[in-house]
Amino acid sequence: MRYFLFIVTLSLHAESGADAWLRHAPLDEASARPYRAALPAAVTSYTATPVAQSAQRELLRGVHGMLGRTLRVQSGLPAESAIVLGTPP
Repeated sequence: MRYFLFIVTLSLHAESGADAWLRHAPLDEASARPYRAALPAAVTSYTATPVAQSAQRELLRGVHGMLGRTLRVQSGLPAESAIVLGTPP
């Protein structure tokens, strides 16, 4: 008895490890609404290190990708609620 192995090739979309790790798929409207309402409008960095700046860019990208909202980048501590990035001294 002979066995045949059929290999079916599918069109797959490969993504880099960075794309898989940093994917920010949009949330549906019902899920995104409470996050949009609770999220501060501003983001600032307590330190000007490359790591803090990278975290700030990634946060901006993630919030925009998932919630469709663009955070305002502040220099220094704003008077309003904000996301503050940095490490304690």
